[in-house]
Amino acid sequence: MIIITGVPDYFMLLCCGYKVLWYKHILFLLLRFNKTTMAITVKHADELTLFLLTEAVRRFEVEPGYADKILQRLFLEKKGLNNRDRGCVSEMFYDLLRNKRLLESGMNFSGYKPIERSYLLASAYILWRDIQVPKRLELPRFNFKAYLTRVASNAESNPAIRFSVPDWLFVLGKAELGDRWEKELDALNSSPLQALRANTLKTTVDDLQQKFADQGINCTKATDVANGLVMDRKGNLFLTHEFHEGLFEFQDISSQRVAELLDPKPGMLVMDACAGNGGKTLHLAALMENKGRLVAADNLVYKLSTMRRRAQRAGVLNVESVDAAIPNAFLPFHDLVDRLLLDVPCTGTGVWRRNPEARWLMKDTTLENLHTQQREIIASYSVMVKPGGQMVYSTCSILPSENRLQVEAFLAQNSNFYLVKEIQLFPSETEGDGFYMALIGRNA
Repeated sequence: MIIITGVPDYFMLLCCGYKVLWYKHILFLLLRFNKTTMAITVKHADELTLFLLTEAVRRFEVEPGYADKILQRLFLEKKGLNNRDRGCVSEMFYDLLRNKRLLESGMNFSGYKPIERSYLLASAYILWRDIQVPKRLELPRFNFKAYLTRVASNAESNPAIRFSVPDWLFVLGKAELGDRWEKELDALNSSPLQALRANTLKTTVDDLQQKFADQGINCTKATDVANGLVMDRKGNLFLTHEFHEGLFEFQDISSQRVAELLDPKPGMLVMDACAGNGGKTLHLAALMENKGRLVAADNLVYKLSTMRRRAQRAGVLNVESVDAAIPNAFLPFHDLVDRLLLDVPCTGTGVWRRNPEARWLMKDTTLENLHTQQREIIASYSVMVKPGGQMVYSTCSILPSENRLQVEAFLAQNSNFYLVKEIQLFPSETEGDGFYMALIGRNA
C-alpha cells in the first residue's frame, strides 16, 4: 500500500532500495523487447517533476486527450516552473505514453484510487528508465524485481504489449503492413527529432543556421528538403528572437516535402483545402514568394484564426481563408485552381512519435469513418483543379488503406486524372515522420 501525504507539490512515499545487480539484469531482458528504451535524455528527477508527471498521467487517465494540451494546462496552473522542469516532465510524459501498456502489463491496479494508480505507474516508469531520484524521495513499496520479470514475460508473449498498442490496433496494422508493422512500431516508440523550416520570405536556411550557431544552438541542414534544419538537441526555441520575428516555423522534415511536391509557382491560384492551423499553408506561401492567390480552407474556423496569426508573424501577404463548413464554399473555385493540396484527416499512425497518445484515443471504428471521409474529400474537392492543373493527396499515415488504395480507387473512377508521382515515407527509414503523398494531374 502506498501512503500519500497532504503536501500539495510532492509525494512523500515509503521505502525503495532496489538499486542492486538483479535490477540491471532484469532491465537487460526488457531491452531485448524495446530497442528504443533508452532513447530519452532525462537522467534525474526531483519531487516536483515526479509530482507533475503523476498529475499529467492522472489527467490522461481520467479524461484522455492530446498530450500537449494536458501539459499546457498543467504548466499554466503550476506557476514558477523553469524550462528545465517543463522539458523533463514533457519528455517523460510522452515517453511514458509510448510505453504505457508495456508498463501497465506488470501491475495489478485493483483497489487503488486513480491518483494512486497514476503514482504507481509514474514511479514504475522512473525505475524502469533508471532515472535517478534524490535519496530523500522514497518511492512506493512493491516488488520491482517481480514487476520487471512480469513485464518482460508479457512483452515476449504478446507483441501488442511489447510495442504498447491495443490488441485490435496491432492486428489492424499487421493486416495492412505485414511484417513491416513491427519494424515501424519500434521506430514510432522512439523520441522524435526537433525540426524546423526556414521562412524564405524573411531569411535563408544558411543565415538562420548561422544565427543559431552564434547563440550556441547547433543544428544541421536536412538532406531531403530545401530549407529544413534538424536541431542537435531539443530546446525551447519559442523564446528566441528568430521565432518572434517569424524567421522559421516548426515543421517536421517529412511534412515539408508535401508542399515541395505540389511545387506552386508565383502568380498561381493555390488552394490548401484542409489547412488546419496552417503549417503547410505558410510553406506554400513561401514557395509562391507572396505572389499570386493562396486560399486556406478548413471546417474548423478556430484553426483558421490560428493560421492567420501565424501568417502575420511569417510575413505572408497573399493568403485568404474560407470556412469549408459553409454550403457551396468551394463552388467559386471549380475548374480554376492551379495547385490543390488535400492533406486529409487520417489516423496519424506516422506521427505517433510526437503524438503517442493517438494510439490510445483511436477506436476500432475510427479507420472506417476516416476512409469514408477521405473518399468524399478527394472526390468532391478535386473538381476545383483546372484542366492541366495538379493536386497532392497527403496523409501522416503509414496505412495503405488510407494512402495508395484511396488514390487508386479515385483514379479508377476519374479517367481525367492521372498519377504523376507518389512518395511513402516510413518512420523506420527517414529522420522525419511517416507520411504519404501523391501528386495527381488533371488532363488538359
